[in-house]
Amino acid sequence: MTRLLCSIILIHLCLLYMTVVQVTATEYGALASLRFRETYDDNVFFEGIDDFEHRITPSLALAAVTENSSLQAGASLDITKYQRHDELDTVDQYYQVLTGLSPSPRLLLDVTGTYVRDHTFQAALEETGIIADRDKREQATVSPMATFQLTPGDRLQLFYGLNNTEFDDDGTPDYLYHDLRLRWRHALKNERTSVLLVVGGSQTDYDDTIDNPGEKLKQRTVGGVVGFDHQLAETSTLRLVAGPRYTTSEYRGSERNDKQTVGFLGDAALTWRSERITVSMKANQGYRPSTVGENVQRTRVDLTVGYRLTERLGCSLSGYYRYSKSDDAEDESKNQVFAVRPELNYQLPWRMNLRLGYSYTWTENKVTNETDTRNRVFLELRWVIHRPEWKVRTPRPLVRWPWR
Repeated sequence: MTRLLCSIILIHLCLLYMTVVQVTATEYGALASLRFRETYDDNVFFEGIDDFEHRITPSLALAAVTENSSLQAGASLDITKYQRHDELDTVDQYYQVLTGLSPSPRLLLDVTGTYVRDHTFQAALEETGIIADRDKREQATVSPMATFQLTPGDRLQLFYGLNNTEFDDDGTPDYLYHDLRLRWRHALKNERTSVLLVVGGSQTDYDDTIDNPGEKLKQRTVGGVVGFDHQLAETSTLRLVAGPRYTTSEYRGSERNDKQTVGFLGDAALTWRSERITVSMKANQGYRPSTVGENVQRTRVDLTVGYRLTERLGCSLSGYYRYSKSDDAEDESKNQVFAVRPELNYQLPWRMNLRLGYSYTWTENKVTNETDTRNRVFLELRWVIHRPEWKVRTPRPLVRWPWR
């Protein structure tokens, strides 16, 4: 973990140096926010207890932008206290650095680095639908990417991601995840449709655990997807990509047999908006690391509908579905979760926002046929401060990689 953090810092310092020596005219920006949330939970962590949750989330982001480069750094804390069960209190930390440099009009280089100290429960539930043990997690990532504008209609992107995740519990295996991908985008002459092609591979190295000493799992995956982006109208867009994957699993230091599996990768999204209504629908089939000690095939479906009642008052209804399945027949894992959340939000003066919402979550372990539910009611106040007006661009193009 220490080596990866040092690498993140070194890479960003190098790009920062290149930014400073090439251009002197720089614009600066800052964004600070403070969020207070009160929540009643009738089934905290699905452990059969109810309690009131008090959360404070301060965050700060700083940025420097020149004509051909940018640097952004952000930090956030989640401080959570419980009314009656103080043993559940947590302080989660999130840090991110984004650096972008454009040496020429046809080339963009950028690097994203993150460091997180949090707990596994909420992340595992929302990402894979798995109800994981509440465990401390330390995660560091670094993701460089190069974007080449080959022609006005052709863009090529090369991406590499490194993720080192360590858990406090000896029963949950730490892992190191490598991800390499090449993405080509070709715009058609109608200026509304683009053809997409993504190919790549990944490798996940899992450490042994106290339950399986000496057993270290290595999983390699190669795959690709092809599809399109299409602008249906000025206010609606459609994306659809799909393709196969092939995975090999090697059990080192174990009597278990190595295996090979095949699967499906896909990504679809539909967005539509009008003066008062916004609709977003997304579906994704991917393959990713998990807390069960091996990669899982994961299905994600998200739906959000928003409606602006007045200039300051709005409402929304959002929901998601997650299904995950492991490839291991000997230690099979199948989980699904469904959640729905209606919400009201009101824009107060002085850049303050008030939100009132309710969420319902249903989970099922399909191996044991155990189900559980959770109800949460929350009231949140968020205050945002801009210095000056926030006009900083994100250096990395927004790319959703299909099997993430």
